[in-house]
Amino acid sequence: MNKIIISTHGNLARELVNTARLFASTDNVIAVGLYPDTELMKYKSELEKLISDVKDTNILILTDIFGGTPFNVITQICKNLKLKTKVEIISGVNLPMLLEVLLRKDSVQDICELKQIAYNVGKNSIRDFFGELNESN
Repeated sequence: MNKIIISTHGNLARELVNTARLFASTDNVIAVGLYPDTELMKYKSELEKLISDVKDTNILILTDIFGGTPFNVITQICKNLKLKTKVEIISGVNLPMLLEVLLRKDSVQDICELKQIAYNVGKNSIRDFFGELNESN
């Protein structure tokens, strides 16, 4: 079984999870938002606890922006903690990516494979309607 942590700026993580509930189970999914009034050390401590408390399962962490504060805090935590579990991190979270992860998180045991699935679906879900329409004509 894999655990999913989504950490983003503002309400994005929470709302992605709320929307995903329309399509799939969100068991073992945690949403953490960073808000303008959030004290950075409190945010970091919350994430450290969430990550270090996980035992006997792998963690896939999805963030919104590569190089953004949620991403930077999480990568720093993962570099500094002596984790007993495998952790993978990917940025650019979007709804298609999250849905695919939710649908496959229990059947795909290899967290690296789940990360690759998330990456591919996230990237391939960005489409140009008129560009594709013109290509087919």
